[in-house]
Amino acid sequence: MKKSTIALVVLMLLVGILIIASFYMKKEVDDQLVSLSKMPDFKITMSGNMIYTKDSLWQDYNNLFVFYKPGCDHCDYLMNDIKKHPDYFLRTMVFFLTTNKFDVNQDNSEVNIFTGLVSDYLFNKVFYVKGTPKLLLYNSDKQLVYVNTGEVNTETILSHIIEANESTPN
Repeated sequence: MKKSTIALVVLMLLVGILIIASFYMKKEVDDQLVSLSKMPDFKITMSGNMIYTKDSLWQDYNNLFVFYKPGCDHCDYLMNDIKKHPDYFLRTMVFFLTTNKFDVNQDNSEVNIFTGLVSDYLFNKVFYVKGTPKLLLYNSDKQLVYVNTGEVNTETILSHIIEANESTPN
């Protein structure tokens, strides 16, 4: 066989493998979104050892879960920006969640913004966090209305919160 024929066969095999891999990756993402479409059960340990679960969330509030890693520039920027504008999140409980120990002084519960610690299992296997920041916004009916992994601006989040408020009765 000629070298060009071998190269063509190898190239076709690689393209085929990439197509198959992308199909399975898309299926995995679709399966994750289906499993997250209703808020899963969870346990979050807040500063002061307060515990939140799905059933103890405030009624008639949206819930924004922001999974982050301390030291991540995008995560830190987003946290600081949201904390600068607490009045935008009055009907939303905002949880900044990490698997790392956190500074308990970061908690700002007077304005519905919390910092919490979650297990690696919850972080990776229940909420499928593969990169940070990862945001999951649930409306007051505990239905997923927005998901994002990576950099996002506060205005985008707010537009989805407004949609969530409009989609559920007060």
